[in-house]
Amino acid sequence: MQINIGEGTTVERWTGHNLVDDRQKCFRAGLRRMRDSFAMCQNQSFIDRLSGYTKGRCTDDDDFSHRRLKRALQWWSSHRFDGVKIDQRCKLRAP
Repeated sequence: MQINIGEGTTVERWTGHNLVDDRQKCFRAGLRRMRDSFAMCQNQSFIDRLSGYTKGRCTDDDDFSHRRLKRALQWWSSHRFDGVKIDQRCKLRAP
């Protein structure tokens, strides 16, 4: 997870040292930021919804967002979840 908080703290009031020392805190803080990005960028296409996380604002055609989401979709498409395989073609289309 890449979480840039500088000398400050996360919403949960964890410092950078807290995140480095505790993997669960790091993932929780990162997942929260990704969820916040999806909520903040809900008007973007699916593949651009992490732009809030990667750039700090919602933008179209964000390469960093594209790479992260494509990698996640590739992983999920090759690993079964409750016996259902995700169809990448559906996930890469705009809503």
